[in-house]
Formats: sequence, structure tokens, C-alpha cells
Amino acid sequence: DHKSKIFESAHVAIEQEIYQFRSGMGSYLGSADIANDVLASRVSTIRSNVMGTNVAEGSVTQTAAQIAKSRHFKVSQEDDGVSRLAPEDFIRLRLQVLIRFYEQGALVYYSSLTRIYTLSYLLGAAITVLALLLD
Repeated sequence: DHKSKIFESAHVAIEQEIYQFRSGMGSYLGSADIANDVLASRVSTIRSNVMGTNVAEGSVTQTAAQIAKSRHFKVSQEDDGVSRLAPEDFIRLRLQVLIRFYEQGALVYYSSLTRIYTLSYLLGAAITVLALLLD
């Protein structure tokens, strides 16, 4: 549903800001106080943008709420999800998460492709048999 997509988009934007904050990258370089102010400002802007859409006009679906609860800001099992990370640690840990995500997706696509190939061979064999029977 459209509200879920808006909510998900805002969640991804906030997640990006938090990861940049935690790794001290981009606008979050410098002192912790300045970084905290920047994060608060950016999250407030994202919130205002969401509240300016039709999400503010009604309830958010259970699916959108589940999406928000299922996500967290840990980039590994040993990460507490809150403390600052060195940029190289963030990149290494975040890439591990992304690699696992895409490997799981590849397994799903491989399974589907295998089924399609099998079906193709079976249909080819069936057509050959039908052609022989009709002659």
C-alpha cells in the first residue's frame, strides 16, 4: 500500500542518516555535539516530509509497523547498534550484511531458474512426443 511505501522510504532515509552518524561520515564529521544536532535536524526534516503526505491522514498499516520493528541499526551481531564506528569498520560490517542479503536473493533466483529450465525441457519433450504421435 502507498502509505507503507512512504513509511519505508522515510525509514530507509533515517537509517542512512544513523549509519552516517555512527561512522562519522559526511555532515557528521567533527564533534559529537555538532553530529547530534545534525542528526536531530535531519530526522526532524524527514519526519516533517512524511507528515506532509497522506500517511498523516490515517493509520499506518500493520505491514509498515512490522517493517519498522524488524529493522535495527546493528551491522553485525557484536555491534550494539548505538556506538560510533570507524568508517572502515562500518563499511566492512555493512558490506557483510549486504553480501548475505544478496546471496540469499541469488539462492531464490537460482531455485526459480532451475524450475524454469526443468519445465522448458519437459515441455520440449512433450512437444516432441506429440509431434511423433500426430504423424
